[in-house]
Amino acid sequence: MSKLFNLFSGSNNKSGRGVTKKQVERDKKMGVGFFFRLLKARLGNISSTSLIFSVCNFPILLFLFGISGNLDSSVPGPISPLYAQVYGMEVAAVKGTELAAKQGPLLSTLHGIFGVNTSVSVVSLGSKIFMYCAALLILTFGLASIGAIYNIRSVARCEPLSPWSEFFPAVRRNFKQGILIAVMDALLILFLGYDLIAYYANANQFFMQMSFYVVLFFTIIYYVMRFHMYLILVTFDLKTSKLLKNAVLLTFLGWKRSLLCLIASVLTVLISVYLYVLLPFFGLLLPFVFTFGILTFIGVYAAYPVIDKYMIEPYYLEHPEERPEEEEIEPVFTDRG
Repeated sequence: MSKLFNLFSGSNNKSGRGVTKKQVERDKKMGVGFFFRLLKARLGNISSTSLIFSVCNFPILLFLFGISGNLDSSVPGPISPLYAQVYGMEVAAVKGTELAAKQGPLLSTLHGIFGVNTSVSVVSLGSKIFMYCAALLILTFGLASIGAIYNIRSVARCEPLSPWSEFFPAVRRNFKQGILIAVMDALLILFLGYDLIAYYANANQFFMQMSFYVVLFFTIIYYVMRFHMYLILVTFDLKTSKLLKNAVLLTFLGWKRSLLCLIASVLTVLISVYLYVLLPFFGLLLPFVFTFGILTFIGVYAAYPVIDKYMIEPYYLEHPEERPEEEEIEPVFTDRG
């Protein structure tokens, strides 16, 4: 039981062994081998961050409860949509028209085929309110991403971390610009998701098929770009336009790490889906406790060295007096004022 507690404890890696300084020096390039060693050593911090991120996005649970139908009522109704036409013919027969009278046996047969009733669910006002709560994700998803990226950045830099006490202060420090980024991020995700579904549903047309692949390409690029965008947000004090420009440029400058990020993310999602099929109950909880955190760790691990190379190191070269000499000294880019 103590091991389970330590997995989600913010102090698990605070004073523990973690990753030594020699390991950091040996793996400055943050290669594949160091990725797995770091993942193993800081899995507690990653899982805790994933859990906090999931709790902050509680509108997802409200939406799922709304579509579950627990608050809905039901009324009897026909199974077949053709029953309306059969019913119209029956009404005409009741009025005694000569044609309808001749069709009495036929109407009875049609009524037996298309008039079978079932229970039709009627969406209640309460269910609609819970479903509308999903709109809160426009704010919560992006703001929670700020705290998650900040925590995982500390993991990637092998810094001590207390996930529960550092998550929300990071959101508060970046709240003003974070609101703008969060809304833009959520709307763009909705736009890309809607386009993918719409174009895929009409993929039998050449134009729609080409449009689907174009949107898919931009979706893949934006997935990697998001990690650069939020990392720059919590690391630098830049205007939003410059922040977005740098995020796009760094995504392409670090294309090798971006490609590895995509491959690792796809494998992580496939493993999660496989575990859900194999163990449904465990697989249902897996995304909230591990998957979100691991995907964030993959993205940050791939993006941070690129930001360090093209943004942080050039700054220290121009301002060598500000470069921290010891690990205990807080780097200039750790927190924004």
